Amino acid sequence: MRNMSNLLPAVLLIGMALAAGAFILSVPPLFRPHEQHQVWITGALGCLSLVLAVGALYLRHSSTRR
Repeated sequence: MRNMSNLLPAVLLIGMALAAGAFILSVPPLFRPHEQHQVWITGALGCLSLVLAVGALYLRHSSTRR
């Protein structure tokens, strides 16, 4: 079970990197006309990457205290 607790922060970090990459790629279409839903997509990707980053940092920090 110890390996699983060390694996979860890594999985969260990889998920955060993918979400942040998609967030960065979704920013330029905000400045083009007729993109109605792009604001919501960009906001959702930004929030997802933030939540995953905080989760990875919290789990990493709690696993190093043991």
